[in-house]
Amino acid sequence: MKRSNDSELAGLQAALRKAEMQTQSLEQTVEQKVSQRLISIISMAEAADVRLLRAVVASDAHVLRQFFPPVAKRTYNLRPRKHPVLHPPKDDHYFVSRILFK
Repeated sequence: MKRSNDSELAGLQAALRKAEMQTQSLEQTVEQKVSQRLISIISMAEAADVRLLRAVVASDAHVLRQFFPPVAKRTYNLRPRKHPVLHPPKDDHYFVSRILFK
């Protein structure tokens, strides 16, 4: 009787270890999927920000143009720039200054 209880206990412990390993494996898989999706969402948001900046800079009639600083007057073009506007004070909570300082 003692041996059957010991063997049952050993079997239950083995099943518990196996279930714990499967749980850890599943948790790791979920973490990887979430991190991949988060990276994907972040890159999509950054791409949308760049497209919006291009649209605003390209059109003087854009609805958001009033929130952007005036266009800088440059008589030289030593290197390509992301945008032609003057830099406002840096504030990461404000979309316009955040996108201009990238």
